Amino acid sequence: METVTKEYLLLPETCDLIAEDVMDFCAGSRVEKRDAIICRLSVEDCLMNWIDHGLKEKTVIVRMGLRMFTPYIILEVEGKRINPLEQQDDAYNDYFQSIQLGILQRAEFSYKSGCNLLYFRLKRRNLNQFVTMGIVLFIAIVTGVLGMYLPDGIRNKLLSGIVEPLYDAFFRIIKGVAGPMVFLSVTWGIFGIGDPDTLGRVGRKLIRRYMRTGVLAALGAMVFFPIMCDGFSKASGSQNTFDDIMDMIFGIVPPSFFEPFVTGNTLQIIFLASIIGIALLFLGKRTSSIVRGMEQLFLVVNYLMSIVGKMVPILIFLVVLNMVWSETLLTLVSIWKFLVIYFIAIFAIFIIFLTVTCVRQKVSPKILIKKLLPAFLIAHSTASSSAAFGTSSENCNKKMGIDESLVNFGLPLGMVMHRPVLIMYYSLVIYYFAGIYDVPCTPVWLITGALISIVLAVASPPVAGGGTVIYSMLFAQMGIPAEAVATALVIDLITDFSATAFEVGVLPMTLIGVSSQMSMLDKDILKKEDF
Repeated sequence: METVTKEYLLLPETCDLIAEDVMDFCAGSRVEKRDAIICRLSVEDCLMNWIDHGLKEKTVIVRMGLRMFTPYIILEVEGKRINPLEQQDDAYNDYFQSIQLGILQRAEFSYKSGCNLLYFRLKRRNLNQFVTMGIVLFIAIVTGVLGMYLPDGIRNKLLSGIVEPLYDAFFRIIKGVAGPMVFLSVTWGIFGIGDPDTLGRVGRKLIRRYMRTGVLAALGAMVFFPIMCDGFSKASGSQNTFDDIMDMIFGIVPPSFFEPFVTGNTLQIIFLASIIGIALLFLGKRTSSIVRGMEQLFLVVNYLMSIVGKMVPILIFLVVLNMVWSETLLTLVSIWKFLVIYFIAIFAIFIIFLTVTCVRQKVSPKILIKKLLPAFLIAHSTASSSAAFGTSSENCNKKMGIDESLVNFGLPLGMVMHRPVLIMYYSLVIYYFAGIYDVPCTPVWLITGALISIVLAVASPPVAGGGTVIYSMLFAQMGIPAEAVATALVIDLITDFSATAFEVGVLPMTLIGVSSQMSMLDKDILKKEDF
């Protein structure tokens, strides 16, 4: 592909033309649809930032092409130095930029010879995840079956001398990155909420509603605990339950700053991140240097996680090979039970949200489902809430009657904090593997599982390999063997599309409830059938 160079006059109306060119280039360069949409949003945001800060009607040069088989986009405009990656004018932009940090880690700004330069690196579309997983599983099973014909001594040496050491090394890498990743995700997420003064009544009400929904989802998941885990362990007892709960609560406070990262105590890491995030939130601009440093660390850890994500197929190969040689492959076959319960659970969540919304707002379920469907289908086909963001935002305002200011703040905030489906999913994963590996379950264990599911659902890093980190920390905290991570990743591949779609589907209904309470909902638009 040859390099394409175009010139435009930097005006609000030309931003759309440039964005369309970006989308066309991404489609021709086989860039993932999700990355293409986020890149378009980022390019538009940067161009508008230049316009707002004095570069309006300047000539902007757009170059698009391939460099070492990697697609790139360069924006160039003459004038005073303005770095749009640093410009943050209000709380909403702060938060939206924190959500889009995944794409900005591939954006670079420089100022040379009186020109502002923005350089975007893009990733080409990878092989379909289902195809990749199928190939890995097939190769692992075939290799394992062929290995069964080897003498026991040789096979055991391969297992203990190569397979298991590689497997352990992989998880040591994950353990080293997991703590900082979750710490930075939680800290950055809290700081990204915005100035407490500008957050205002609407923001506080939204956050309370999102968190309350998460708690209810975790409690609802407990209904399935006896089905998946055969109840509490006989040795758990009940006489010391109160003492155990108090120990768990006070045990969240770490003895030192670094010990949680060394021991891998997820709850203590989250506690530290929350305290520091709240402190940064209240101190605001007085801690700008620290915030900038944390942002750069976040980019470094995200980059490392992207490398870990590329190693996941190797991990799955090693684990499946180990399963074949140790004759425990039936663990993979038994996931059907989990999938049945999972789909029942997420459909139940959707039906509950739909019923409550329709009864309270006196709207027809048929009309509401029809308005939710476009964003739902986009999210289901891409497994990306970012890809469905534009459609969902437009529908919330124009088809559901939610006030635009509430949509602009509540929707991106909800993409991070409103995770009832993911919380339910993590809870079910914990129960399922606890039953598979006979993990002792107590009331305190159950409460810990609910708490950590809520926090990790919000802290899930939106990068390749992020799931590996979450499952590693989740299982380590709950006493589930690390070998379960590979099976969890296989399940995640199957459930990711539906979980994202249902998450996108229920968020607007929560916004409808909040907007109705605050007189920010046009019920005539909500009840009007969408033709």
